[in-house]
Amino acid sequence: MSERILWLNSSTASHEKTIQCLHAASFELDIAKSHAEALMRLQEASYQVFIAQQHCNGQDCLPLLREVSVRRPETVCILLGAAATEADNCPGSFVFLSGAGEPEQLLADVQHALKQAGLTRCTTLAEEVEKTRNELLRTRERLNNLLDSTMDAVFTLGTTLEITYANRGAVRMLGYNFNEFEGMDFELLLRGAEDESSLLLTQLDDGPIQNYETELRHQGGRWVPVSISLSKAYDHLGKFVSLLAICKNITQQKQLEQKLKEKIVTDSLTGLYNQRYFYERLAAEIERARRQNHPLSLLLLDVDAFKQYNDSRGHLEGDRVLKAIGEVIRQCTRDYVDVGCRYGGDEFTVILPETDLVHAKNIAERIRVSFEARAFDQCTLSIGLMTNNKTAPDKGASAESYIRFADEMMYEAKRSGGNRVCIYDGSPNVAGPDA
Repeated sequence: MSERILWLNSSTASHEKTIQCLHAASFELDIAKSHAEALMRLQEASYQVFIAQQHCNGQDCLPLLREVSVRRPETVCILLGAAATEADNCPGSFVFLSGAGEPEQLLADVQHALKQAGLTRCTTLAEEVEKTRNELLRTRERLNNLLDSTMDAVFTLGTTLEITYANRGAVRMLGYNFNEFEGMDFELLLRGAEDESSLLLTQLDDGPIQNYETELRHQGGRWVPVSISLSKAYDHLGKFVSLLAICKNITQQKQLEQKLKEKIVTDSLTGLYNQRYFYERLAAEIERARRQNHPLSLLLLDVDAFKQYNDSRGHLEGDRVLKAIGEVIRQCTRDYVDVGCRYGGDEFTVILPETDLVHAKNIAERIRVSFEARAFDQCTLSIGLMTNNKTAPDKGASAESYIRFADEMMYEAKRSGGNRVCIYDGSPNVAGPDA
């Protein structure tokens, strides 16, 4: 594309040879007869070169040149027949001087000016590119420092959930190093693996995900509870290009929640679960036993002669008896399987999942014998046992029916003299020292 020249020249006849010379050199040349016309043309079109004589129509052209340098700083300006000092105050533009004695001389001056301006522009552009690059590097460094200062794990993920970036928080939280994270499938960290990652992607179709609770796999094999915020990132065309995942470690929060939950459902005196939890857990275990076709047994315990002991020894000694029962139940049952509860006053219950008659009777006997060995005077245990033996609870079984039958057996044991186990299997069967 040919460079365009605008020449402020009120007398073209005297410069005909110069005009022909510029045309011959493939320049597109427009002539402006006045200052006003020159400004109008510069406003309407783009010119690479503007030439003006020192004076035109009796007017000094240097002020015009200064104005052009402000309005069109990318235009090369050439002032004919001026001293160097006269063009010093034209900031922002490329200003050159020419004696313009001969047409070839002006052509040479124009070509030289364009070359110099081009070199200057290239230098300026390169400097701008380098400046921008350095600014981007500094911004990236500040961003990385900011991301590394947080205790949260921050990941960027590709569209197929491969990890493309992990901050130091991720290394601290999960124990992997940066090289191990790079390219790793994020779903390998999720508790629910592929199924959970598919669920998250589906939910992202409705917008960003906030405070999604799950667990991430630690390099050592344990699971770290986290709250994840997940959002999509798009390019300038609106195409989905990556994901940002911010994972907050909520281990302490979960531990606190568990402590609060245990406090709510735990009897403070005995350390066993309370009645509220007993009802919830019994209903859940009946449903689970029915679904998995497993037996389920329930013990209901009452302290014999507790009122007399409490009245004669005092409430502190009575509390010692109740605490001892809690200890005995924990010692005689399976951790994280059986459920011991204080039902109220001096009554206790024990839920025995996946436990048939034989094993339930053995556990009941261990509890009875172990408490008797504590020798709290006449205080012994009357225990009622309700079981479905080797079959799952039938459709009519409920928490109420289990409690009712166990309660009846407990009172049957008391009527039989106490310190014994009475079993419901359709008709009362009594086990104990006098059976």
